[in-house]
Amino acid sequence: LERWEEEQMRKGGAVPQTILPEDYEALADVLGDGSAEIPDGESDAPVDVDGVVEQVKANLRAVREVRAQLLGRLEQFGSDGADAERMASVLGKQSVEVGQRYEFYQGMRGYVRDLLMCLHEKLGDI
Repeated sequence: LERWEEEQMRKGGAVPQTILPEDYEALADVLGDGSAEIPDGESDAPVDVDGVVEQVKANLRAVREVRAQLLGRLEQFGSDGADAERMASVLGKQSVEVGQRYEFYQGMRGYVRDLLMCLHEKLGDI
């Protein structure tokens, strides 16, 4: 039964009508601030429609706040992605120049090594 309920919740199904006592806390978390009263199932007390409407409105406000936060994060991720693309472009252009410098210094290194070897050989004659 719990597995079926979890699958329904993942699919976006409604909360089942039968609520076990150990599920009260989890349901209170889903409903928001936990101020909602959960009927014990044995009383035939009338349901306060205004209370339910207020609770639904509060949940709607909470969902809208979360949506606004997520949209803000999405916008931030978009700008971060654009910055990363610009930086990749700049670094791509710089990599050509850095590669050319690297080749120059490698050539210079070989030249200096050869020069030192030549001087070392000539040092005995001097």
